[in-house]
Amino acid sequence: SKQKVKGRAIQTEQELKSASANITTNFAPHFIPLLKAEYPSETASQLIERLCDMWELHQRSRLYGTQCKEACNCRDEWDQLFGKGDRERAEKNWNAASSSRKKRSSSTISGESQTPAIPRKKKMQKGQTMAGRSLNGPLTREIVQQRNSISSKAR
Repeated sequence: SKQKVKGRAIQTEQELKSASANITTNFAPHFIPLLKAEYPSETASQLIERLCDMWELHQRSRLYGTQCKEACNCRDEWDQLFGKGDRERAEKNWNAASSSRKKRSSSTISGESQTPAIPRKKKMQKGQTMAGRSLNGPLTREIVQQRNSISSKAR
């Protein structure tokens, strides 16, 4: 049973563990040793702060998201996405990758796509044939008259 506090549901300890983002079971155990090796003179609280900065980037990334599973590929991002635990370097990498994605998507929007565009078929207006001539135009009437005169001579 869930308790309610100010109209919001409160999770039980078991529900909280099952819905956890696995930061303590998967993310931290992998990156804490790397942070200790990279920053040997820092205190545990400083390393935890770096880890929290890295977790923020993990959650912001559409590739990794809000959960870090056992087989999460974030482990390969120590240098790039996480900047070896250096927030400024990580933000710089994030912004560079973000601007690169924006350039790729804007080039297709602006018409600089790599594949040539296929023109759309023009809609026929009422009373037009496939050749674009009006069924009621003078040329059509002349052709119909000629056909009628040829068929009347043949009779």
